[in-house]
Amino acid sequence: MPAPSSIRATLLERTVTWHVVGSVVLITWMFGGMIHWARIPILILGITGMILTSFLLYRSQSNRSRYFIWLSPFAAVNILAIVSAFNPGFAKIVFYGQLSLRPVDFIPFLPSSSIPENTWRKLWLMNGLYLTAFNILIGIRHRRLLRLIAYFILINGTILAIFGTLQKLAGTGLIYGVVRSPNSAFFSTFIYHNHWGAFAVLTTGLGIGLASHTLSTKHSQGFWSGPQFTLIFLVFLLAASVPLSTSRSCTVLMGVLVLVAFFYAVHRVRRYYSTDLRAQTTATVSMISVGIVAVLSVYMLGKPMIDQRIRDTFEQIKGENHYALIDSERKFYGDSRFKLYGDTVDMIKERPIFGWGLGNYSTMFARSNSQASLLKRWPKHYRDAHSDWLEALAEQGIVGTIALFGLIVGPLYHVRKVIFKYPITAFPMLAVASLAAYAFVEFPFANTAVCLTFWVITFLSIRHAMITQVMQSEYK
Repeated sequence: MPAPSSIRATLLERTVTWHVVGSVVLITWMFGGMIHWARIPILILGITGMILTSFLLYRSQSNRSRYFIWLSPFAAVNILAIVSAFNPGFAKIVFYGQLSLRPVDFIPFLPSSSIPENTWRKLWLMNGLYLTAFNILIGIRHRRLLRLIAYFILINGTILAIFGTLQKLAGTGLIYGVVRSPNSAFFSTFIYHNHWGAFAVLTTGLGIGLASHTLSTKHSQGFWSGPQFTLIFLVFLLAASVPLSTSRSCTVLMGVLVLVAFFYAVHRVRRYYSTDLRAQTTATVSMISVGIVAVLSVYMLGKPMIDQRIRDTFEQIKGENHYALIDSERKFYGDSRFKLYGDTVDMIKERPIFGWGLGNYSTMFARSNSQASLLKRWPKHYRDAHSDWLEALAEQGIVGTIALFGLIVGPLYHVRKVIFKYPITAFPMLAVASLAAYAFVEFPFANTAVCLTFWVITFLSIRHAMITQVMQSEYK
């Protein structure tokens, strides 16, 4: 049997490749998919992804049963959502000119959606994003095409980082003041800086994996002769954009990712010069020096913004900040967030098995919200739980959240022995894992571009590991 790399890519394979690239690029530039007019283009991209999935499954023969097993949690998520949409728990009524919700009878032992139209809307979006990325697993047989997708995502992310950095330094509004942002904490085309930070962490992990791969391949021509230097420079631009975006939590995430990559690089250099102590020491000291210069350069470039963010942090810790819920009180910065988590847990306790229905958190949380705003002590509105995992439990319950977790388990289990063996897949998966952990305390997956990029990088890494695993077994 010929190696996958020796087989020419089919039209269908190239179609999947460019559909994935086009989806990531378009959605990131459409304000991360978080603006109203982006819904129709995203809908079209999602429908295209679903059609490709159906065609790929129809064409596949030897692995079809495995693919259906991997898609069983996806089917479970859909069945739960569809059943809940046909078993509504509330009805919309107009009361004194105001739209209100009235509880209605529903079948209590089945999933129930409070507002079915919210469920349909979010389910359609989730399906389109997930299947677009899943097509990588079942539709691409060549590692060079996987790396092509990775390079396009990295280059697109770097262009966005440069665009956002120049915009930030210029002190203009979103798209240089052309568009009015609903959030002052925006960066590049992303309306919320923590969403940009999450996207940058994912893309940086991908870039580190590509740079490590080009250095470790047998065709490598050295650091200065190959693409390694360019890739590392692109990674630096991406990593530097996160502190400049003033996202503190993602700056920590990025710092951990870059530190792991740095220690890995030092380890590789010390192994390379294992017989030459002087060269080993010189290379290690040089790398540390370059790292210090890089950190200082980023700080000096964004000094006013970074210093202001540091001052904000200390003021928030002391309670002298806008996060204090009641003006007469001085609360620790995290009090409002902890209260939000506690109220969300109370919401989960009311319907722990199936939740309140996909897409219904912002509507139904008002029933559990115990916080007041500074403005006349009116209820403080929350659109998100600021924890994607808590929000998943609130909307889909324990059963639905287990099904969500299962979306990645099957493919990942298949390559469990090799996925972290090679840097080209290990570093992207490290970024993916860090973002999944980050979702316990933030809501990165509320952003369409972040959600799509998460799945694309996950399945890129798994598919690359699968092909490598097959090729190694054939050449043994």
